[in-house]
Amino acid sequence: MKIKRFSMAAVAIPALFFLVLGCGTGAKSRRWEDVGVGHKTLAEGDVKVSARYLNMTALRTLHGHYFNPFNDYTEWPARVFVVDMAVESGAPVDVRAGEAVLATVAAPKRPIPKEEFKSYWFTTLEDNRDKMSRGGGDRYSWWSYPQVRGLIDRTVLPDAATVEAGGKVSGYLLFTRDHGDKGPATFTIPVFDAKGEAIGEFKFEFTL
Repeated sequence: MKIKRFSMAAVAIPALFFLVLGCGTGAKSRRWEDVGVGHKTLAEGDVKVSARYLNMTALRTLHGHYFNPFNDYTEWPARVFVVDMAVESGAPVDVRAGEAVLATVAAPKRPIPKEEFKSYWFTTLEDNRDKMSRGGGDRYSWWSYPQVRGLIDRTVLPDAATVEAGGKVSGYLLFTRDHGDKGPATFTIPVFDAKGEAIGEFKFEFTL
């Protein structure tokens, strides 16, 4: 199955964030905070939002080459841009990941839903296994879907929830990667208070 492209007009999907856990199979011994580019933290009142762009070097350092669904040697349309972000707040806030935007020179994009990304990988690995049983494809011969699914579950932000008072949530947002996406990009994530009012403007600049 192919991952759908999400445009600026995509329907907003509220986002449930949970804490990202450790590194994947084969990852090098590097501290999580030492990789990625464009590290920045923006604050508005008692709300802090941090974001960074994880390029392929960072993703391979963190998760290795095998069982890594973010790797750039995977076939289209699985190639993605990965933004790692965290939100912490002294009061309850809603972080609407489905309304986040990565604006590149090619086009603005909405995040790829986590469940759709998992579904793509399930289908891809099942198809590869069927081909191997017939003496065909072995592109992912060493890959295990449970391990791929586990990495996605641990790192990619799900669809909806709230940051509790004094809490923190973090994880990845995935965006479709087009061939023309090079150069500067702007990542924007909307944050709302308990009354549904927008809190500040959390906008980050990256170079893809």
